[in-house]
Amino acid sequence: MPMARRFFTSCGLLVLLMASVVTAAEKFKIAILPDTQELTQLKNQHMGYSAVGPGMSCFYTQMAWLRGKAADENIVFAIHLGDIWQSHGSDEAIAFQASAASTALYVLQGVLPYSTVPGNHDYDSSTTAPGFGQTPGRPHWRPKVIDGLKLYDSYFGPQSLHFKDQPWYLENFRIGNSATTFTAGGYEFIHIGLEMEPDDKVLDWAQSVVDRHAGKPTIVTTHAYMAGWNNDFVREDPNGYMARHFSEHLVQRDGVLHSYGRLNEYYRYSFPNNTPEQIWQKFICKNDQIFMVLSGHNFDWASDTAETLRVDLNQAGHPVYQFCIDYQYRNSLHSEPRPNGGGDGWMRLMEFDIDRGLIRQITYSPALRQYETDQNSSYAIPVDFQARFAPASETCLPPAKRE
Repeated sequence: MPMARRFFTSCGLLVLLMASVVTAAEKFKIAILPDTQELTQLKNQHMGYSAVGPGMSCFYTQMAWLRGKAADENIVFAIHLGDIWQSHGSDEAIAFQASAASTALYVLQGVLPYSTVPGNHDYDSSTTAPGFGQTPGRPHWRPKVIDGLKLYDSYFGPQSLHFKDQPWYLENFRIGNSATTFTAGGYEFIHIGLEMEPDDKVLDWAQSVVDRHAGKPTIVTTHAYMAGWNNDFVREDPNGYMARHFSEHLVQRDGVLHSYGRLNEYYRYSFPNNTPEQIWQKFICKNDQIFMVLSGHNFDWASDTAETLRVDLNQAGHPVYQFCIDYQYRNSLHSEPRPNGGGDGWMRLMEFDIDRGLIRQITYSPALRQYETDQNSSYAIPVDFQARFAPASETCLPPAKRE
């Protein structure tokens, strides 16, 4: 082979090798922050509600770790699952809890974008629905009349210091519903946060967000969606998708496979809201770009935790991963009696490996400096981004036509 041809052939191979390195998607993480309500309520016995009490110290530790590790761990987005504060007690205590939680989350400002949704404890009022006492076999569930988000609006509304004029905060609908974005791994992601049991007008708005950002991988968060206790099992087909692909997340009861289901009853008892099952039917399963749903709220009283997963195929035949994540009653760090545990600083990190088509689940507590590695806390789910979604460069809106 002539020298010139060998030279150009070598250069061509070098260019191809360099291109493969450049186009390889970088791994990145998002952080999932479940119910922090108990952290805002935990108090120093001699100081009352205090920003330096044991609960808020744990909250600050979480946020400081995220801020300090964002670059090294390539953490690009954080999502709070709601129940940001506890809202029990006097108005002064509630105001302190909201302010302290807002201060803690503001630690992330300028480092990574983040989103919040309201949980039942973040509403201005909550009373048991008329005519409902305790439900037999489910002593901790009662439908509630939950209303008002004035306090939430002042701390986490679109004009709050968290979100006003932020380029990654796309839009909102009423209070408690928002759309945010982040770009990582060659894709522009959309995050849609929904209030608890949203009505049809909210779902219509959420659909309009999806339509305006067609083809972009989308995550939906709402506070209460997935079951987290033993009374909410649903029967699974032994030949179904979960049994074939995620059998370790199923439970056998009387020789029959069960999984945790979507909630199909009203907690927020104010019609015409939609239950989580209705949200799935009306909105999520119809939109193929929604690949993940996140929620907190529920937990297993026996283990003081909830780490549940269910996977359903949407109308396009693609899997949608639906999570319940909640550690609020773990209390190894504090002397407070159960159930006021606080959560011990546990959070979920999801590491996206676009090239391998995997999202790894990592459970970590900055307060304990420990990882949790059981089968519900450490595993991977497959998502073929390259086949299912268009890269960021292909989803940009066309330029406006000049007159």
